[in-house]
Amino acid sequence: MYEDEDPWPFKCPKCGEEFAEKIGRLKTQASIKCPGIIDTLGPIRCSMTFMVSPEELGLALAKARRGEYDPWRYTWIRKQRP
Repeated sequence: MYEDEDPWPFKCPKCGEEFAEKIGRLKTQASIKCPGIIDTLGPIRCSMTFMVSPEELGLALAKARRGEYDPWRYTWIRKQRP
């Protein structure tokens, strides 16, 4: 579990969108953009960008593999958890 093909959850603090990215992609990308839409004056793409530090990701993955951290705990998409 928590290998390169497994999803890692995110929840955007700006628009509330919940989405997942493959761990392998997170390892190779410095940042990812929220796919959410803010619907205030019409559909506008959320501009939130998540910076993914290799060190922080590695630490989070190690804790998740040891059972000390559950990244799915506060997301509705946890039903889709592998």
